[in-house]
Order: sequence, then C-alpha cells, then structure tokens
Amino acid sequence: MKLTHFLRAVSAPILLLFVKTSHAQLDYIGHFNNATMGGSAWVKAGTLAIPQAGFSATITFYGGSGFNAQTAQNAQVELNIRTSNGGSLADGAYPVSAVATILGENTGFANIIRLVPNVAGVSPASYDVYFSTGSYIGVGYYRVTSVSGITWTHAMVQATPPAGYNVRLEFRTQTDTWLARNALFASAATGNVGIGTLTPDEKLTVNGVVRAKK
Repeated sequence: MKLTHFLRAVSAPILLLFVKTSHAQLDYIGHFNNATMGGSAWVKAGTLAIPQAGFSATITFYGGSGFNAQTAQNAQVELNIRTSNGGSLADGAYPVSAVATILGENTGFANIIRLVPNVAGVSPASYDVYFSTGSYIGVGYYRVTSVSGITWTHAMVQATPPAGYNVRLEFRTQTDTWLARNALFASAATGNVGIGTLTPDEKLTVNGVVRAKK
C-alpha cells in the first residue's frame, strides 16, 4: 500500500454510536381540590402501587388548613415510604415502614398519615394513603416521586380509613443538634442539652437566668 493510501485510510472519519438509555420515573403532581370544608376529616389521597423489595417513594404535601393566609395555617409535610423484603414484617406487623416530617406552624395539617395495604401479610402490591387534616384544606397540592415500576392513582376524597400502619409526624436527628443559632444545643455523644451554651456538662446546662412560674 502506498503511503498516501495509508494516510487516507487512517484519517477517514470514524462514526461512534452512543446509545442513551433512560428509565421513566414517577413524578406526579396533584391537588387537594377542597377535600375538606367546614370540619376536619380523614382524606384518601390515593393509591401507591409499589413492590415489596426495598423500594422507596416520597409523597410531599404542600398547603395547610384554613382560608385566612395566616402563618399558622401553612405547612409542608413529607412522607417517606419504604417496603420490606417480601418475606418479613416490619414496624407494627406491616411489611412497610414510613417516616413523616413537617415544616411550618400548621400542626393540624396532615398530622396523622395511615398506609393501608391491599392484602394482609408480607406481600401487598399497593397501599392506600390516607391522612387526617384540618378544615378548609383549600387547593394546595402534593407531589409523589419514585423510580420506574411504581405508580400512583389520585383520589383526594373524604374517606374513613380501615386499620393500617399509622405514620406520625416526627423530626429526628442522629447527630448534634443546634437550634435557633445555638440558642439550644443537644449533644448526640452525651445526651446533654445546653441553653445558651454549646458545652453542656450536665443533662441540662443553662448559661443565664432561669425563671419559672407555677
């Protein structure tokens, strides 16, 4: 082969084919549509179809109760759900565990959440999601997110739930906790709490004057 032919051969354009794979994910946004009016009630948000194999999903409720736009009527509640291994029961004799946290001042908004499996035992395929909430829920919205293979069916109607897994609101930290710019400090290592100090040497250490009223 002549040198010129060789150079033409090696300098020819090379076509590289990149195949991009994607996995559809669950990302559903729905609304409350005034599910409660003049009184507090249980509401069925919808049905989450999720396998028993350590799958997780998150449902976040944005809104509150009341129509006066007060800070005490506004809140955000996040619910994290995780299924079991398909062969054992977890918290409360259900094959699922869940935690929920709240932001804001409206403690009556979605303050109890209940998951009801479609069948008893270790291998339900779906859970109805209910929450107890205050009056005049308004037109807030919620979002359901997870990976592919999990689906959500919207309901958002008043309905009294059967027995199920109760998810209470909580806020928990596993490490040292600082609140309000160090006004309150809790040590994960010792369990000591300090008010006005970051070095509590007793179960409760206060740097300042303590006033109590009976």
